[in-house]
Amino acid sequence: MVSRVIAGLLFVGLLAPLAQAQLADPAEQAAWEQIADRFKTDPVEKPDRSGKRKEYTVKNLKAAKKDIGTCTITYDPASGHVIYVTSNSAGFSNEEFKPFAAFTELQRLTLWHNSNGFDRSQPIENFDASGLKYLTELDQLSNVTLAGGGFGDGGLKACADLDQLKSLRIWHVQATDEGMAHLRNHPTLETIQMGAWWEGKTGDKTLEHLSTCPNLKHIKLGEAILTWEGGLKHLVQRADTLKVVDLDNALVEPADVEKLREALPNAKVEWKGLAAAGKAITARPWTKAKAEKWMPAEWIDRAVNAAQ
Repeated sequence: MVSRVIAGLLFVGLLAPLAQAQLADPAEQAAWEQIADRFKTDPVEKPDRSGKRKEYTVKNLKAAKKDIGTCTITYDPASGHVIYVTSNSAGFSNEEFKPFAAFTELQRLTLWHNSNGFDRSQPIENFDASGLKYLTELDQLSNVTLAGGGFGDGGLKACADLDQLKSLRIWHVQATDEGMAHLRNHPTLETIQMGAWWEGKTGDKTLEHLSTCPNLKHIKLGEAILTWEGGLKHLVQRADTLKVVDLDNALVEPADVEKLREALPNAKVEWKGLAAAGKAITARPWTKAKAEKWMPAEWIDRAVNAAQ
């Protein structure tokens, strides 16, 4: 019996180091240890979906009042580098983006619900995604997702300097029409998905700014009021590159949607209709309260009536 226990302890001891990410690059290892130190659990290793790479995951932020927050790095043994970082409710501040810069072959950064604080105890100034400025030397970083949280105009300014950025997903954030001007003429941006959570911060001017991006292929903008003259018509100048224009649950005149479809015959123009907007606005009391602060009552009534 004793021998079995000892054998078991030896077995666990042999496995324990495997649970700790042992990265080939010392700088990446140090960066991962710095990130992981914010969490309560030791890293857990498992293969990714391809079976060719390794994922290391830590959970439960030490500073949070409850068990919340995860962060995963995906390590590619073939290259010897971390290529993906994914987190949920991890509450990284702008300054805490610095360790990501050590992942020199990072391709994708996905931080879900990285709000103003993992338990909303931090002031919003601690995170607006301007920390992306520390990652401008990462020449393979092409995909950034910071949906749900405090991503703001400081983040857009930093994104303008991500020279290889192809995909940006930032719905339910704090970005504004004015901030979107930072992305004007971005040379590599192909896909952008966004929505202002019925706060009226993005709309026609955002479409005008993004229409200057020469390689724009896919744009999604919902939770906004959009018009032909103010914004949609500007997309026509990207008729040679646009493949998908998704107006999601935006408030748009149906005639303007048809006009856009005629003007972009080679693009798929999608729109859920006024009923979808009405359902989204009235889904919760606070969403309607947000909309009522800036949206004309006529638009709200039309959308709500369409949903009934």
